[in-house]
Amino acid sequence: MYAVGYVRQSKERKDRESISPETQIEKIKQFAKLQETKVVKIFRDIDISGFRVHYSKRTGLMDMLEYIKANNIKKVYVYNLARLSRRIKDFLEITNELEKYGCSVVSATEMIDMSTPQGRLFRNIMLSFNEYYSDSLSATIHDNHMKNVELKKWNGGHAPFGFSWNKADQKFEKNKDYETLLLIREKAVNMWGVKKISNHLNRRNILSPNGGKWTSQAVKYILLNPFYRGYLQYDGKLYESPLAPKVFSPEDWEKIQENLNRYVNLGPRGKATPHLLTGLLVCGACNSRMEIRYNGSNRVRRYICSNRQNGFVDKCSSSLLDADGIEQAVIKHIKSLTITRYIDQIIEEAQKISRPKANDLKSEIRHLERELEKVIQGQKELYEETFIRKNVTKERFYEMNRIFEEERQRLEEEIKELYKQMNAVDITYIFDYKEELENFSTVFDALSKEEQRTAIHSLVDKIVVHDECATIHLPVGKTKIKSTSNKRGTLYFM
Repeated sequence: MYAVGYVRQSKERKDRESISPETQIEKIKQFAKLQETKVVKIFRDIDISGFRVHYSKRTGLMDMLEYIKANNIKKVYVYNLARLSRRIKDFLEITNELEKYGCSVVSATEMIDMSTPQGRLFRNIMLSFNEYYSDSLSATIHDNHMKNVELKKWNGGHAPFGFSWNKADQKFEKNKDYETLLLIREKAVNMWGVKKISNHLNRRNILSPNGGKWTSQAVKYILLNPFYRGYLQYDGKLYESPLAPKVFSPEDWEKIQENLNRYVNLGPRGKATPHLLTGLLVCGACNSRMEIRYNGSNRVRRYICSNRQNGFVDKCSSSLLDADGIEQAVIKHIKSLTITRYIDQIIEEAQKISRPKANDLKSEIRHLERELEKVIQGQKELYEETFIRKNVTKERFYEMNRIFEEERQRLEEEIKELYKQMNAVDITYIFDYKEELENFSTVFDALSKEEQRTAIHSLVDKIVVHDECATIHLPVGKTKIKSTSNKRGTLYFM
């Protein structure tokens, strides 16, 4: 009978000599000879994990499956079953695939032949034991977590924004994002909405927790997080803990929650101004800001380029703007965006690009998060074997725990990087913006002048004015309104 051998060596293993490729090949050939079987080809995957790398990404294994299919091979010899895979799901998928070709697995050191009834029984026992152990371990972990809650300890995970976890001292410490956290608190207490806060942060190139652009949801998540008022959360319940610093006072928290439940983009309350577009209008001729000026005895409101206002006529000779006209034109145009398909078309185009990439990223993130969960479970099992069951020496514990910790850190970094990429293709902010446009159209006329100004500023980044049109720059794109006339150096839009 002809057979093939499969060799896998993981770079994470520290006992590389004892299960080196040479050692594995020698054992495979010895056992095959005892069974009067000739191994005609050896397939290798070197420095490949059998735990975190899906078997379909192992070139040696994939080549072996193709070879078996093409050459009617009946047996695969491995040093031990873990060489095939350390994951029960992958192991069963691989053996099922081999069975389609009439091929079975033989373990040289464990003396298991899955072509026999005993071998198949072992596989079924292994599956049942794995399910039992997973359930048992989950229950143990839950009990341990509940015990941590009672002792007011942290159960781990990602530290909240603005803080890092000090393992040595077992406490949260402020990090470089803490000042940004305080800025978010300040704006929220001053009645800024989440969209306006996220725009404010993005305009200042402040990175979000995922290292990308801020979204309304990211800000809202922070403002709703009970950690910042002194609570840890587990299993849907809140537990007051001295570990959680009270960044938000009870008064701040109440005010912020009230703010989150009202119109999402009413800004800070300062001195009321009737000029809705100051701070948004930009002169298209010299790129300077435009400010208000009253003309003539009737004190007619006009917007004027700040260079002209300050007497630098040689730098800019742009027209004045009829203030009432441009303000009404902008308001009318913003309201029209909810009636036309402008935003829907932006969403459709963005989805064509982002949806396939986002799905791939989500799939990879889910895969890595499952692997991370297994590493964490492995650490807990190692702890139990060492300090509860006393089956592992402390020296071995520290060695293995270091390997687990390195793998955990690597996975966490990869997941963080993928979330950054997700943020880059996330179009949730467009849906948020559409909702806020609808809010704008519904409530705008009932707002005070100051609130109207704030609502416009939250939806518009800037307005660049040229003689023939004004380009409105929105967080999701650009749109234009045409001027209607230019009389005596004043530009009209209505």
